Parts: sequence; C-alpha cells; structure tokens
Amino acid sequence: MNAAARLVELLERNARIYEDLARICDKEQLAVQACDLSRLDELMKEKEKLALKLITAEKTRSGLMEEIAVSMKRDAATITLAEIAASPEGRALKAKLLAAGGHLNSVLNAARERSDFSRRLIGRALDTIVETIRCANALTGGETSTYSSNVKTMGNKMRSGVMVTRSC
Repeated sequence: MNAAARLVELLERNARIYEDLARICDKEQLAVQACDLSRLDELMKEKEKLALKLITAEKTRSGLMEEIAVSMKRDAATITLAEIAASPEGRALKAKLLAAGGHLNSVLNAARERSDFSRRLIGRALDTIVETIRCANALTGGETSTYSSNVKTMGNKMRSGVMVTRSC
C-alpha cells in the first residue's frame, strides 16, 4: 500500500477518534448537569485514552508526511493535502484524500466546540461549588473575605464539623 493510501486510512481513523471524543463530550455535559461525579470521572478516563490514541496517530502522521515529502522532494511541514492529492502517487486517491481531509476537519471542529463547551460548563460548575462553599462558610461564621477557585483550599478554611452541626 502506498503512502497516500495509508494517509487516507490514517485520516479516516483520526476522524473516528474525534467523533468518539465529541460523543464523550456530549455525555460529559449530561454528567455535569446531573452532578454525576463518578460518571464524569469515567468519561475523563475515556477522553485520556482517546488523547493517547491521537498522540500515537500524530506520530504516525508525522512519519508518513516525511515519507511523502521525501518522495515529492518537499518539506513535510509545508506540504498540503491538495498537493499530495495532485502528486502522481496521490492522483488515484485524490477524491478519497480530499474527502477524508474535509471530514477530519469537520469532525475536529465539532469535537473542539463540544470540548470547549464542556470545559466552560465544568468551570462554571466549579465556580458555583466554590461560591456555595464560601456562602456556607459565611453562614457558619468562617472566613469569607478570600475567594479562591481552588475548592480544596476553600474547604480547608472551613471550620471542622460546623456544617454538620448547624444543619441538624
């Protein structure tokens, strides 16, 4: 199998990984909305596995691009998919190469948008938790002047047992 055909396969595999990432981001959003921390933890582990797959795929793509660039007498950093598709080796696969590249770009953008949304949603949820801890601490007579986005730090400033005692 020539390098252009292997590139098509790699682009298609990467697109599937990004599709999986987008699906996980959707599930992550639902887990945040449901305050399901164990599910959120599972989904984060799945995302980490996908990230490792993408790192491996990037190394493979880099090597493949070097191979293609050498055969085209070009620099791998500047060569484009359209140039590969126009090369003698890529002409037979031109439609597949361009379609695979377009599909990958589309799913990559969708995954990025969903991931960004999930990150913002999780950030807002953490901010809400911190603010709730700050308010609860104020109600129980603890320190309220310091706002911190570090939940653990805020939790450490709360007097031990106060919330349980005052809520009963």
